[in-house]
This record gives sequence, C-alpha cells and structure tokens, in this order.
Amino acid sequence: MNVTHNINSLWEWSLDVYSVEATRNACLTLQDQHSLDINTLLWLCWCANNHKTPTAWALDKSKTIGLYWQSELIAGIRNARKHLGNHDAAPSCQNLKKELLKLELLAEHRQQNQLEALTTFSQDQKKWTKANLCQNNLDLLLASLRKKSLGCARATEKLCASLFEEHPKY
Repeated sequence: MNVTHNINSLWEWSLDVYSVEATRNACLTLQDQHSLDINTLLWLCWCANNHKTPTAWALDKSKTIGLYWQSELIAGIRNARKHLGNHDAAPSCQNLKKELLKLELLAEHRQQNQLEALTTFSQDQKKWTKANLCQNNLDLLLASLRKKSLGCARATEKLCASLFEEHPKY
C-alpha cells in the first residue's frame, strides 16, 4: 500500500510503523543493545515525518519523560509479563500476561502523549528530506546521551532507512 500517510497522532503513527519488521527490529536493537527508549526514538522519527526537529529543551524534556515512564513504570510491567511467559503456561497466568500487556501498552500510550505535546517546542525543517531529518534528530539524542558507538550509529541508520527509504510510504 503506497499512500501518503496523514496520521496525526504519534501513537497511531507508531503502531503503523512498528508493524514493519525492519522498523521493529531496528527499534528493539536500539533498546536491547544500546539502552534507548523506543518511544523517544519513534517520537523523533515522527517529528521528522512532520518536518520538525526538537529544540534542545524539548529533547532534554523527552529524556526526563522517557526515564520516568520506562524506569519507573513500563520496565516493571514488561519484566513481570516476560517472567510469566517464561515460567507458567497455566491459563490463569496467560490471562494475567495478556492483562499486563494491555497495561504496558496503556503506559506507553501515555508516555507518547507526553512526548507528542513536546512537538510544540520544535522547529520546522522543510529543507531537509525526512530521512536526513530523522537521522539528524536521532543524532541529537545520541549526542545528548553521549552514545558514540558505531553499532548505535548503524542501528539508527537502519531505523531511518526502514521508515523513509525501504518503505517510503512516509
């Protein structure tokens, strides 16, 4: 399906792009191997899709939001869900696992709502391609976190390519 996407909310856009295997794999690599927050990554990519780059204040605030939601809430829910999935196949445990997944997604949705609100503190960047702007936005995050590994840089390149080059519906 090659359409011009006009999905306004970060949440809807994230659900759509995360369904693409290459995007999901790039996000999970950045989360699991480089300790980056997928919701913050997707917000920065969504900003690029909307020709925006965050201000330094918005980028700093996004890290605070990500730390709170991921460290304080979502990680605990995710760990409990994964623990249940690995140890007990009883129907009651599987039902609890499904409920924990719903709770995890609800918390991620709330985090993304807060990130989306930061977009008002972004600058328009109509001169750049979306792929270049996406890479720029992610590079700003990596620089602010002092993440300079080649593996991390390659993973962000794969993420941008999965969104704006390999599947250019955005």
